[in-house]
Amino acid sequence: MRQPIRTPIVGKVSAFALVITLVWSSSAGAILQGLDLRTQLQYRTFDVKSRDGASSSTGGMSSNYSLGLRGPLTPWAKLVGNLTVNSLANTDEFGKQQNTNTVFNLRSYERTYTLTMGYVQNRYRSIRQLAEGPLTVSNGEESSYDLNFFMEEPSYPTINLQFRRRSNLLDTGTNTSRHRTNSWLAGAFYEVRPFRFSVDQSKQTVAFSTGASGSTVAHRRMAIAFDEKILDGLTFSGELSKDNSELTQPGRAVNDLSGSVKSFRLTATPTPAIVINAEKYTRDSTQRFSGDAVTGRNAGSSLRFRSEVLPGLGLNLTKAHNARDDAGRQVSSDNVNASAHAFLAPDVILNVSWYLIKQLTLPDVVAAKSTTTVATVQAPMGMGLDLTVDAGTTKSSTTQGPSFDSKFAGAAVRGALSADASAGLAYRWNDYSTGGLGSSGQKTQSLDANLSWVVTRSIGLNAHVNYYLNSGDNISEYISPYIDLRWTPNTMSALTLRYNFSKSRQWDWTLGRFINQGDQGLSGRLTQELGGGSSLDVLYDFQSSSLGSIASQRSLQVYFNHRL
Repeated sequence: MRQPIRTPIVGKVSAFALVITLVWSSSAGAILQGLDLRTQLQYRTFDVKSRDGASSSTGGMSSNYSLGLRGPLTPWAKLVGNLTVNSLANTDEFGKQQNTNTVFNLRSYERTYTLTMGYVQNRYRSIRQLAEGPLTVSNGEESSYDLNFFMEEPSYPTINLQFRRRSNLLDTGTNTSRHRTNSWLAGAFYEVRPFRFSVDQSKQTVAFSTGASGSTVAHRRMAIAFDEKILDGLTFSGELSKDNSELTQPGRAVNDLSGSVKSFRLTATPTPAIVINAEKYTRDSTQRFSGDAVTGRNAGSSLRFRSEVLPGLGLNLTKAHNARDDAGRQVSSDNVNASAHAFLAPDVILNVSWYLIKQLTLPDVVAAKSTTTVATVQAPMGMGLDLTVDAGTTKSSTTQGPSFDSKFAGAAVRGALSADASAGLAYRWNDYSTGGLGSSGQKTQSLDANLSWVVTRSIGLNAHVNYYLNSGDNISEYISPYIDLRWTPNTMSALTLRYNFSKSRQWDWTLGRFINQGDQGLSGRLTQELGGGSSLDVLYDFQSSSLGSIASQRSLQVYFNHRL
């Protein structure tokens, strides 16, 4: 027989937080201004009713306490601290859980440097007993330390130093595990126009309490970047970099990955209405493992043209090429994009786009091609309504697999009916088809409508309905409306209600008939300000379904919040 749980859960306040609070007492006035104390009590219940008539109910209480202190630690405000302590406790018929979170941040700044330090600690304790099983007690702890130093002195390199340590502990009574991760990063950069020199190095190590050696990851990078204006309207920029990463694991050979990057960009603006970008880049890589070396290359280029050809007529052109070689497997791709926009009238806009994608994979000799065309028109209809009409096609083919074609078209009307009401109506049609063996097709239509109405200053209404029809190989039909009601009788109270239902049917080829399903639900939220920094939130939700093992489920949550 399961015994009642009487073991108390005691939340411990870190001595570290107490010391920081005493230090802050030297500037008590600023601290009190930054004091933030919050309390939350929650009651929850959850009921489930199965299709066979069986029902179950769960629930419990939880409390959450949060204390925050923030402000300058010295009168001259060059040292600023922030302390936050959170405590969360949950109780239900199976046991108790408690989480304690402590966060402390310290920031010191001068004209040429900034120093930030951070400390985070999370503690977890759980006492559980499920059904007739044994009593289990679990304890966990996670902590991290962060240090970041940034110095910027004119005429000297800018330096950035970072260090981080993370520790984890989990004790389940029968098993204890602990591991620690140390990370550090050192970086610096120096600018001599038009060049920028940068170097950084990082290392991460993992250690375990069992004495087993962990892994080590080291990374180094050096780069030279430049950005120079050659002539009026002509700029040349680029970057040269080298990097290296090493992964060391116990009992395994060192995994080494090195690479270099070269990128160059030329930007021209012959006139304010024309912008041309030409870019070329190459990345070479070498991976070494157990004495073997694998080389790779990723190279590409692009050309972009953007112009306002005439007032109200714009044109964009892009052509890009990429070639990748990984251990003898070569993949090349070409992308072309052309788009234009035009003002047919002061308020009428036409947008047309065309895309072409080609890809070739060797030595498998797999070729793929895809083209897409899209056109959109936006125009006002009067009476505060706007019309949007779009249409497009996509054609895809490959040497290994079926082709794919799709067409779509749609129209939408949205706008304000009056100062207190707005509405929208949208229709969309899609036709998908797949060629080759086992060809199939899908034809879908959807209709979406919504209405928002401010009935009075305190009452608001929002209604929405969505209808979907698939008349292709997978025949199905779906409709889902909902209605929201908002009532704010005064500045202290607010009530929101939502009623929703849905009906759907799908053809089952095995049974030779339609399978019908219906769902409905009711949810609401009541918010009441009690004054003095206190508030009450009540949330209710009920959902039912005509299919599945669960017939209905209901939940109730009550929150009491207080803020000092």
